[in-house]
Amino acid sequence: MYLHDWENTGLDGLKEDFRITDADLAGVSILIASYTYENYSGDAFVLLEKDGKLFEVTGGHCSCHGLEEQWEPGETSIHALTRALNGKSRWLPYGVDTADPEELRVWLAVREYVLWNFDGDYLD
Repeated sequence: MYLHDWENTGLDGLKEDFRITDADLAGVSILIASYTYENYSGDAFVLLEKDGKLFEVTGGHCSCHGLEEQWEPGETSIHALTRALNGKSRWLPYGVDTADPEELRVWLAVREYVLWNFDGDYLD
């Protein structure tokens, strides 16, 4: 699922913005990807699966640069994502503002994905 500025460009837009190649995505399934760009700055969040594990990539930039060199997948878990979505964590990836409907839309999509694709036993 590609959201916001990647809604129309999909994987090609993600690769171009992060300046990554197919080799960087070998064995990767993109689950949810969101990028918003306005007022010369942008924020990105990507949830992906590789080798049966979940990873997230976050990136942001001001007007000086883009998302290049920020493709650094970090392992995450359903538990960590669920805690963030339920407000039981002090952080939300890429500074999600729950008062912002667009940012909340991304996290509702993550929540929907989690609820439909994982049972309660997958919380490590």
